[in-house]
Amino acid sequence: MIECERNDSNALDLSGLGLTDLPPVLPRNIKILDIHNNQLTEITPVLPPTLIELDASDNQLASLPNMTLQLELTSLNISHNRLTTLSGVLPPH
Repeated sequence: MIECERNDSNALDLSGLGLTDLPPVLPRNIKILDIHNNQLTEITPVLPPTLIELDASDNQLASLPNMTLQLELTSLNISHNRLTTLSGVLPPH
């Protein structure tokens, strides 16, 4: 089990760890989350509202929850997954 420790960093790098699930609790102040190159099949919809960059590339994602509509993302990388549709997931702009 990987635990996220509290620190003053605005970025959390969990890339390349072979994760199949995200940790149950993520730091509430992070702005950048890098979870690329894991074995994630889903992203928990409880992501920090401060998140502006999310790299979830190179996983096994088949769908995304509507969580992205609630975030102020300026960068989203979901390439190299098993996604087939994104309707209703991304904001209209």
